[in-house]
Amino acid sequence: MTLQAGIVGCGSISRSHAATYAGLDDVDLVALCDVDVEARKKRG
Repeated sequence: MTLQAGIVGCGSISRSHAATYAGLDDVDLVALCDVDVEARKKRG
């Protein structure tokens, strides 16, 4: 079973969270969100 994950907040720590999810075989990162549109665009 694969877990779908999302990250709320695209600040600097989100890079680490995304990298961790990418290293897990049973997790798909499917969403990013942030109230700061520019921060969201930089991360995704």
